[in-house]
Amino acid sequence: MGPLAANAHVLTMRGDIILGSEVWIASNALILSGVTIGDGAVVGPGSVVVEDVPPYSIVVGNPARVVSKRFSNDVIAELLELRWWGFDPQQVESLRPLLERSDIAAFPAACRRCRGLPPKSHEQPRSAAAPMVAVTTGPASSDLAAQVVAAIARECPSFSAADMTIPFDRLGIDSFGMLTTRIHLEEAANKAIDNLQWADIATPADIVKTLGAAVATGHCPETGGRATERRRYILNMPQMALGGVSESWLFKEFGDIHWKMLAKGLGRRSHMLRDDSGERIYATFTRFQLNSTCPLATYRDNERVEFDASLSRYGAGIYFSEAAAKGESKSVRARPMSSFSKFGPPTSNTSLVKGLPEIPADCNIPVPSEFPEFGRDYRARRAQTLPPAIFECEYEIISSYDINGVGLLYFAAYPIINDICAARYAGRSFATDFSTLDRDVFCFGNSDPDDTLIYRLHRWTAANGSIEMESSISRKSDGNLMAHILTRNVLVDQSTPREEECPSAAT
Repeated sequence: MGPLAANAHVLTMRGDIILGSEVWIASNALILSGVTIGDGAVVGPGSVVVEDVPPYSIVVGNPARVVSKRFSNDVIAELLELRWWGFDPQQVESLRPLLERSDIAAFPAACRRCRGLPPKSHEQPRSAAAPMVAVTTGPASSDLAAQVVAAIARECPSFSAADMTIPFDRLGIDSFGMLTTRIHLEEAANKAIDNLQWADIATPADIVKTLGAAVATGHCPETGGRATERRRYILNMPQMALGGVSESWLFKEFGDIHWKMLAKGLGRRSHMLRDDSGERIYATFTRFQLNSTCPLATYRDNERVEFDASLSRYGAGIYFSEAAAKGESKSVRARPMSSFSKFGPPTSNTSLVKGLPEIPADCNIPVPSEFPEFGRDYRARRAQTLPPAIFECEYEIISSYDINGVGLLYFAAYPIINDICAARYAGRSFATDFSTLDRDVFCFGNSDPDDTLIYRLHRWTAANGSIEMESSISRKSDGNLMAHILTRNVLVDQSTPREEECPSAAT
């Protein structure tokens, strides 16, 4: 039985109240006697329940009415048939990673395996891969197990063959680590793991079984040359801001170029990108680095700027672009990195899960021989413990400005949020007298449009007209870290004519 809130009321006058298993009853709910709450049902806060509640239904109101079902009818029927709450404690513990996920899709199949039942027809993989079978203990199985151990050890150095049955959530490997582990394994084994099979994986031992049943696949042929994009602009008011070229515009333009190359390389328009289950996926920026040879304030209106960019990928899930915007005797280098995400249930920006696009046979996005250092640095940042904050403030999201077209916090908003909050610490002159030279944004999560953000300044070093800062942005609702930002700003000498050439500098 699920938790019963301390201030929920239970009355007994018309017979016993029967509570099923996995029932959740919220605060201040009133349940009349003689009522049966079906397995898996949810009673909303303050509800007055006067009649029986069907299994896996959500009821709210006075009197309580069914407002939705937790899952589809087919899933509900299977859960009622399997009755996972009757499993022995060891089996329930093995299911814990799936119980703690918001996606129910893989759970019934795992329950059937615990019961020793064959998978249902709709649970069979939809790719060309052979059905999942037991792996023998011969040399091939040993090789696969060694590959799995090696791949996981790259994310979790303490991992060994003795840990193969430990669930991934207890190994401390996050979603990005799981993505890179999958890529390493598919490349090492030269086999593709179907997305539906991957969703069923709970432990490293499951990966060995899945790889044993997968079929060999070749690398995507590189036809049609490199995925590239070229643009040219004469800077004018839409591209300018107070004191030079707009950093927000640069982020958006480089991001749009990255998106354009993704769509071209994958052979789909951006709104048609989907995974192999048909769900729409979105390119989400995980890192965005900007380096300029001169302060952005030195760019002037009517200056010609040429953009050139190329794209590469690591596996099917991680994409890198190398881009530059060259002006007159100065240039800006951008290095966006992205993966693909989709909304998980509930449809919230905090429930994003990793997704993978289908790679067409004629894909022209080149693949490096090993995981780029740029991505390895990102992975290291995810595990880094930030120093204590020297300044902290709240930031209220401006939905009409900070949120993008699919309802996510726009990656191009992070630099602006950083500078607004940094000016609260340093004063107005920071915003008017200093200009960006370098920016490195590491993105780890997203937020809902009505969230409040917590900005923290962890390091502020000012010397010789230069300010280097290290900051972070977190969600106030749950404290989760969303971004880690490194910035270098320099003092702009307003007495220097803007027409004067800026000497080049190493990036």
